[in-house]
Amino acid sequence: MNLNKDIIPVTYMSGTGGSFLARFITFAKLNSKDILNLSKHGNAHTGYIELPRSVLGPAEDDIIKIEHILNIQPCDGVFPIYYVPVHIVDLQLCMNFFEKAIRITYEKDDIADVAICYVGKYHVDAIHNESSISNLNLHSQMLLLKFANQFSTMKLNLNVLNISWKELVHYDPNILINKLHNFTKIPLENFNIENLYNWRKATISCIETLSIAK
Repeated sequence: MNLNKDIIPVTYMSGTGGSFLARFITFAKLNSKDILNLSKHGNAHTGYIELPRSVLGPAEDDIIKIEHILNIQPCDGVFPIYYVPVHIVDLQLCMNFFEKAIRITYEKDDIADVAICYVGKYHVDAIHNESSISNLNLHSQMLLLKFANQFSTMKLNLNVLNISWKELVHYDPNILINKLHNFTKIPLENFNIENLYNWRKATISCIETLSIAK
């Protein structure tokens, strides 16, 4: 079977920033200097460039998610499909279909913050469910713990780029941008660091605000 070269899945767990990262790279691929449209807590699911994405969550069947993104068409027929956010858990299965993939990883000490981000970005901003924040956070932590083994292991594969939660949110942004540049061959100057700063600011605010609220 020929591996798909047009789609590079950005595989991630809920709350770890997959939609943002996919848009951040796609904007760089298109050399767009536009500012990403983010929600209050940093949700990047919407914007003027509507990336195709799988709506299925991590607990759903991975092969269905893979079939879904293999069958989607370029947005408005304007540009090829590039970096697609998708909740694929089984990375080895993913690599049976795609030539390259990006994986967002997290450690157990990241789980509490990621769970809060899932609540803020999705439950509060996207579906406007602000009730029972503590219960939603607990549910999110259970989901993240369930898949921790798959997402805490960095796969040693030249065709897989591992990006850690800490690199995405906390570390020197040059570490992240250099890794993306080396993997994608997109020129460094194409990456709009302002979008990264804006997303980080919203994400950290989400963690701090909802930690107090719960």
